[in-house]
Amino acid sequence: MSSRKSGTFKPGIDVLEDRRLLAASISVVGNTLVIKGNNNNDTVVISDNGSGGAGNFAGSTLNGNTSGDLAGTVIQHVVVKLKDGNDSVVYNLGGDVTAPRDLTINFGGGKDSFTFNETIDDIETGGALAFYLNNSGGGNDTISITYSGELEGTLISAIQGGSGKESVTANYTFDSTSSGFFNANFNMGSGNDTVTLNVTNTAGSTAVVLALIDGDDDSDRFSATANVSVINFEGQLT
Repeated sequence: MSSRKSGTFKPGIDVLEDRRLLAASISVVGNTLVIKGNNNNDTVVISDNGSGGAGNFAGSTLNGNTSGDLAGTVIQHVVVKLKDGNDSVVYNLGGDVTAPRDLTINFGGGKDSFTFNETIDDIETGGALAFYLNNSGGGNDTISITYSGELEGTLISAIQGGSGKESVTANYTFDSTSSGFFNANFNMGSGNDTVTLNVTNTAGSTAVVLALIDGDDDSDRFSATANVSVINFEGQLT
């Protein structure tokens, strides 16, 4: 009788690549509105009525969806976390800013855009509006910011660029009755970036302006008013 050495069977589990697409979400955590995108092309609309009362960000949406918790909550912070899609974020202000609020965006790896265009409403004493825009994802992003009005409170715009080719256009005009504080700090990171930063204090305004743009690495071009400090740029925009 012939003998045959039997093989050894070791049970195990094959690990398969997880191809699930994480769901995008919009939720409220305490006094923070949290918006998380996925790898699709997400559309974020932030609706801010400027007040410090409940429902001040009601109507904000992610891909047309909102959170029912917004109606009864006073939102002070908005955090947007994007992924690799070509995403769009629009911030709409629908009234004078009378209380502090801030927006933090972490851009993903896609070609993303952020737009804020406000030419009607003011930032009152005790009010504050701060934008913290972080492009660590390395996408070729476009940022457009326009503000024109009375600045009695605080307005902050901070941009941390990444390795992508970024385009930033920011224009601020403060009315003659302004006496607040404005700070802009744009660090563009690597990549061949273009930056426009214009800050206009209308005659009579006593608003304090501290503004800096830093091209950092690679070949960057800029355009700026005389009250903006400029470092590490290779040329001016024509």
